[in-house]
Amino acid sequence: MNENSVGFENLPSEIIEKILCCDILSFIDLCRLSCVSQTLNIVARSNKLWRRKFAITYPSSVSLYDPITTDWKYELQRRHECKALILKKLQEMSIEFYHTENVSNDQFLTFRDVCADHPFGVHIIIVELWQIVTDADCYHNLTLKYYAKRALRFIRHLLGKSLA
Repeated sequence: MNENSVGFENLPSEIIEKILCCDILSFIDLCRLSCVSQTLNIVARSNKLWRRKFAITYPSSVSLYDPITTDWKYELQRRHECKALILKKLQEMSIEFYHTENVSNDQFLTFRDVCADHPFGVHIIIVELWQIVTDADCYHNLTLKYYAKRALRFIRHLLGKSLA
């Protein structure tokens, strides 16, 4: 290596943070990168970095949180866990009810409990289901989209009942 070249870790932390904020890197990518070196671990502890990553991933949800006291990495982690649970439930429904003509609303009751302990649980479920339904690849995983659309309709119905 040339003696005049600068390694990635020798860059100023502000530059590294700016690079880590890019759209391409996911929550999991950032967590993995923070384990690579001490420098990346220090940069990845920045709540400002995680807030930007949260804003990129969930732009409609940022305003719900207090920008100063929120632990943005924790919120991204919770969202990631909720998304995984939602996908698991949709896949289970897809397997269980694939040959069923009509799925009753009772089958969607488990969605209420996915993020029940989070103050914005219903909002999280709606956002995650909406992202599945409006996926850019409109011909990809149609069965999952069908159940996501049904679950979304059910959750909105429950929300409408609780507001009335």
